[in-house]
Amino acid sequence: MDLRNLRRRQSIWQLFLLVMLPTLLLGCSQGSSSDPFLVGSPNISKSGPEQILIEGDSLALTLGIGISGGQEEYGLNITDDGDLGCGITSGGPILLAGQQYNYTPGTPSPDPDFPPNCPDWKQIWKTDVATHQPDVVAILVGRWEIVNRYHDGQWMNIGQPAYDSYLTSQLQDAVAIAGSQGARVVLFTMPYVAPGYASNGVQYPETLPSRVNEFNAIVYKVAQKHPNWVTVIDLNKMLDPNGVYTSQVGAVTTRNLVDSNGAPDGTHISPAGGEMVAPKILPILAKLAAQTRKGS
Repeated sequence: MDLRNLRRRQSIWQLFLLVMLPTLLLGCSQGSSSDPFLVGSPNISKSGPEQILIEGDSLALTLGIGISGGQEEYGLNITDDGDLGCGITSGGPILLAGQQYNYTPGTPSPDPDFPPNCPDWKQIWKTDVATHQPDVVAILVGRWEIVNRYHDGQWMNIGQPAYDSYLTSQLQDAVAIAGSQGARVVLFTMPYVAPGYASNGVQYPETLPSRVNEFNAIVYKVAQKHPNWVTVIDLNKMLDPNGVYTSQVGAVTTRNLVDSNGAPDGTHISPAGGEMVAPKILPILAKLAAQTRKGS
């Protein structure tokens, strides 16, 4: 394992040791050929468990941990490559909870709750896809896409045409990389995050439901361009069934992870939350993986 991967894994374990997660065993249909993004070949000759690769940020990481417990029931092998702080947008500074973070992309942050972003995410994903040869690549991002970010020489945010165009292009690239070896692609909608407020009572913009809705609209827009091989799974609806941030669905506490100070972070998915949505998600992944293997 190279140094970069070792540091990624160390960061992952540091996050979950903080909340004393129980021990979990992680799993350690192609469309028209005229689609310009579909450059790979179906995994028709493969045998054994169908391979699912999860890519994205720490939301993807925590979702993957929760749903991995049911993988064997559906004949799946899940590789969870969600990475802390690694969305599909790069550069900065950014504004988070009213604070400006100035950092050099890709370098460690002094704040344990704010890891570096990943300017090299495209190469990381390309390597992951080439290594694992997945039947399905499932993508969950959004947390770092909805913050205010200094981009292209000015402060921008989602909802502005220039920035929306940038996000759409980045998500298109993500889908193209994910499907580059012939895999079906799943895009998860982003769940809402807990509202956060400044001392003057004004809600921090990156916690506004409207920003999540705008990002999810881009998710659907990108998926609709490739209907034969890109599928949207509405994770937002599963975790926030009433259309607002929800930390508990029925008797299940779905969003109880905490930051390094022991405070609920209002963002990440608990193991129980992942287990709750697994019976809805895993059959879809299994069906898509089977279609990939059949080349249908």
